[in-house]
Amino acid sequence: MTVDSHGCRVRFESPTDIDGLREAIRHHIPDVCFKPPDEAPSAAYDVTVGIGRPNLGVGQCGCRLTVPNDKIDPVDIAVLIARAMELVYVRAGYYSLHSAAVTDGDQSVVLTGEPGSGKTTIAVALCRRYGLSLQSQDRTLIDGKKVVGGTKGLALSPRVLNTDLGVDSAVVTRQEPVNDIDPEALSVVVSEETTPIASVIQLDRANAPTEWGTLDTATARIQLSRRGAFFARIHPTLLAGPRITVPVFESEADAAQRLESVEQLVAATGCSTLVGQLDSVVDSVYDEVFA
Repeated sequence: MTVDSHGCRVRFESPTDIDGLREAIRHHIPDVCFKPPDEAPSAAYDVTVGIGRPNLGVGQCGCRLTVPNDKIDPVDIAVLIARAMELVYVRAGYYSLHSAAVTDGDQSVVLTGEPGSGKTTIAVALCRRYGLSLQSQDRTLIDGKKVVGGTKGLALSPRVLNTDLGVDSAVVTRQEPVNDIDPEALSVVVSEETTPIASVIQLDRANAPTEWGTLDTATARIQLSRRGAFFARIHPTLLAGPRITVPVFESEADAAQRLESVEQLVAATGCSTLVGQLDSVVDSVYDEVFA
């Protein structure tokens, strides 16, 4: 099996038929395309996955990830591959931001924030309430000031479905092994279009009146950089699945490229902040950006 994502290719050195690996990869890697090895197009950047002592070796045209064996949890393998690809995306000129994104076909809004701030829930609510399309729910690929792709599987709890979105969670089928929901099951349209970013919004879901704010340039750079590549928070840091740890080193050139992407995004769109409860935040985002 070979996986292609925005010109970045994943190749497996040995036959891989792990149950659930496809869905796990589909969740963690943006806009993947599965192809037999002999049909896979050439790519400027490769991630090669092999069996051996845990390691991530970095070269000019990609990297080689080795995992202990092919019997480990498919979600673990997918997480490791996705984190290795963060470096590949940086070298290909993309920025991968922990965020959700929706579009009306002409422009996008990117929703970022801490885990639990409501990024995915608000993105889905915007799509269901106002007919917008989902571009990303967790990792958004950004090229300059445009959204070019993102992960699509929806990780929503039964409580969020029932209480926040008014959907009977008992009738929603989840994709195994990642426990995700296909957007179509929630009547959410997925978009593969590339659209300019109209606004980047940092969310803080709270039981408080809706309030907009603006991050100063320096703070926005820090916040968006911190939510970029998985491995970039500490230098050097660790690439880890629940049961595997792989050492990773980000070069000065890679760090500079990532920071340049952040600065370009902040210069183009700035970064707003938005505090409030779900319903009012959804309406406020739509009115501010799309109405």
